[in-house]
Amino acid sequence: MRYAEFPMSLLCTIAPTDADKLTRCDFEHESELAGWISPQGRYYKVVCMFGHGALARRLTQDDLGCKRLEHAGWAHLGMHGTVNMVVPNQLTRSQIDTLMTIAMLCIDTGFSAKILAAIRRTQPE
Repeated sequence: MRYAEFPMSLLCTIAPTDADKLTRCDFEHESELAGWISPQGRYYKVVCMFGHGALARRLTQDDLGCKRLEHAGWAHLGMHGTVNMVVPNQLTRSQIDTLMTIAMLCIDTGFSAKILAAIRRTQPE
């Protein structure tokens, strides 16, 4: 099975974080907003600095979790606001909406600036 064919229906039952309901009081530092964003815009927040791999393994129930999510179009939101994808600049509309919501929580920070730069790169010139 190629990674892109990974059936998202096999995701374990980890509930996504509702980005629309987050407030500035829900985190002490922007790095706490790092996580994974599905192509449908569902946001899964990591719980520690090196949590992307652990979360991906839990979501996919597979040791290749990160690769499976990346090749299925998930966006990796890093602890410094970087947005990484296997195919650069290919964010879905739903991912952009979720990233905008997260960026607005910490608008005057470098974290937000990096998210907004990633979104701008997806826009046609």
